[in-house]
Amino acid sequence: MRILFASAAVLVLWGAAGPCLADLTGFDRDFAADAFRLNLSAIQDSQWGNESTQPESVKLLAQRIIKDHSAALARLKQIAIDKDLKLPTMPTKRQENAREDLKKQEGQTLRVNYIQRQIEQRQEEVNLCERELKEGTDESLRLYCGEALPNLHEQIAIAKSAEAQP
Repeated sequence: MRILFASAAVLVLWGAAGPCLADLTGFDRDFAADAFRLNLSAIQDSQWGNESTQPESVKLLAQRIIKDHSAALARLKQIAIDKDLKLPTMPTKRQENAREDLKKQEGQTLRVNYIQRQIEQRQEEVNLCERELKEGTDESLRLYCGEALPNLHEQIAIAKSAEAQP
């Protein structure tokens, strides 16, 4: 009886210590990791895109992505600290390979493929956030999505505008 009481007390005290990894569902943990990787990849792609000899419209897109995704990364890092969540440190291998492929390109081919990659990745983030809003249970991640979605939609519009320019 004493052991049962002591075990219950430990569980109650442990739960009262604040949010922890166990507070996040597997879905929410996966969302945070995927969102973090997409943000890292977006910044890395755009730092390179901003430094290239591309037209001003491409550089403006890259600068906007760097600004928005740097803020999003900071927000996700704070959520991770608050939730005792370990986030990845690198984009996925697929994301890294796609960036390496872009680095080998030049001129118009590079411009078209860079912009298309940004549209695809931003749409992937939109879909990810919309799914988190529907299926996720963590309020801080849902709030993150509510804040991120307008920026993502604007980035897609900017990318499509840049895509339409010669």
